[in-house]
Amino acid sequence: MAKKSKPPVREVLADDFELEVDGQAYRPHVGEVVRFRGRATVGQLATALDLQAVNSMDLTDPDQARHVADRMREVVAGLAASIVSWTWTDDTDAPYPSPPDVAVLRRLSTEEIGWLTGAQAGGRRAGADGADGDPKDS
Repeated sequence: MAKKSKPPVREVLADDFELEVDGQAYRPHVGEVVRFRGRATVGQLATALDLQAVNSMDLTDPDQARHVADRMREVVAGLAASIVSWTWTDDTDAPYPSPPDVAVLRRLSTEEIGWLTGAQAGGRRAGADGADGDPKDS
């Protein structure tokens, strides 16, 4: 009889997160780690894909703005449910609570949320352990 097993928590280094401010590139999360349970769900991926249309939306239109806000709330809730722990710090180098809840995640930049969404989906992360760039399993 087969033994039941669950996938391990995935550990993803945030060394490749880059934020540009006034033409200057910053890497605020070098050496910091995010640990995810499982992989992104179909619903989480669908929401993330839905958000890719934001650039073509008219956010002055109340219906479209509401649509984007609703999708962002779904993304943040999905991340809060998926992140087991992390070592991220804020702009003053103070650690965020671990694991982050929705309130903590809502304080992040859209770029940080985008990076976390990609990492959650199992996307390749430059600088992560593993010869092929895939996140390190721990």
